[in-house]
Amino acid sequence: MCGFISNGPNGDMFMNYMDYVDDRVKIMFSAGQALRMQANFGPGGARESLKSSLGLRPTFSISSTAPSVIACGDRTDYKFKVNPVSVGCGGGSLQYEWAATNGWTVTYPNQFYPQIIPNGTSGSTVTLTGTYINNQGVVLPMNTASFTVGYLAVPPTPVFIGGPAMLCSGQSATFSVTPVTGASGYRWTVPAAFTPAGQVITNGQTTTAAPSLTITPDAGLAGGTYSIGCQTLAGSGCPPSAVAYSSFDAKGGPQFMIVDVDPNQRFGSLVCQQNRIKLKLVPVYPGINATATGVTWTIGNWNSSSDAGTPLQLTYPTVPAGGVSFTMTARYTDNCGNRVSAIDYTAVTAASNITSLGNGYSCATNRYPRSSVPYPNPATVTLQLPGYRGQVVVYNQQGKPVQTLLAPGTDYGIAVDTSTWPEGLYVVTGRSLAGEFLRHNVQIQR
Repeated sequence: MCGFISNGPNGDMFMNYMDYVDDRVKIMFSAGQALRMQANFGPGGARESLKSSLGLRPTFSISSTAPSVIACGDRTDYKFKVNPVSVGCGGGSLQYEWAATNGWTVTYPNQFYPQIIPNGTSGSTVTLTGTYINNQGVVLPMNTASFTVGYLAVPPTPVFIGGPAMLCSGQSATFSVTPVTGASGYRWTVPAAFTPAGQVITNGQTTTAAPSLTITPDAGLAGGTYSIGCQTLAGSGCPPSAVAYSSFDAKGGPQFMIVDVDPNQRFGSLVCQQNRIKLKLVPVYPGINATATGVTWTIGNWNSSSDAGTPLQLTYPTVPAGGVSFTMTARYTDNCGNRVSAIDYTAVTAASNITSLGNGYSCATNRYPRSSVPYPNPATVTLQLPGYRGQVVVYNQQGKPVQTLLAPGTDYGIAVDTSTWPEGLYVVTGRSLAGEFLRHNVQIQR
């Protein structure tokens, strides 16, 4: 220390905070330093406010299972409790005090675990205050904690979690939704032709089972797509929620019908003699995912399996005589597991002197006449282009192309939607089935 401090008769104090030594040796305060600190923290001192700083108080927070927002009708005990964060300068808490705004019920407000119940018609701010004993034995308040819960005036819309995508005739189905906290019940909207209708199921907020409803199709149900609705009820003073819907397909009666593969092979009830007519099964309701297996055909007293590789189709040779009536019936198993008879197909063979049916179908060639003339002409919303193959280009009166099509190359050609074409004259160009260049004038008139 020589050269830095003049040693007096009693020595100099070098262990204080005067920067004479390294920090690890600074272990004492001088009398002047103590006076300076007392002045700083005393009345009027620059640091007097630190003595009442909130940072010296114990802090805590509120724990709860409550969401940030509750809905109308909710009266759930969300398990509020004290969640200590720091002890601070003092001992344990002497007392807690819970409070809640907007009329929420607070039971056991001085306990670590109170019971705080929403009033069902508003949100609230839950506050927690407390006192503690500091290290001088003085009782002081702790920092206040708060927990704010928002509010929705309309209950949440239920969410469907169970229910079939397809309902078979004669079978019941159960639809389920997630339980909504605070719900007093669920109102179901049942479509016509199903039982029950408009039933209300009551499930309190304490239930853990998903609310559900079982419906059964009425007799004579028509196949199609239906929807069942469900909304949350939350008791007095609360409106019902928005309606949630779940759609499903229903299958009523036979799911398939017999049709002509070639729609022109039959005119009214007449078909040509000695003609191999082609029939097939098609879904009655195209929007439904219908399947048919184990298909068999019955023609009078003669049973026949279907064409190889095409179980929904049959080719049948008619008899060489006129005026003979015959009926075909197809049996199949649908994807509901029902063995069903399809709608019967009935036809009569034309007389021997008839060379073509009334629609122009030739009994001699067993085909619709090959023609490349568009029809109808004038057209309104649909134009049929028979006998075209490959690319077809349609021009307006100004010679500008308005549409380019791809014809399949069949006698029946392609149907063109002309509903958006302005009225006027158009030119259709393309190639015939034999490859000849085709050009036809067509009038659009409404």
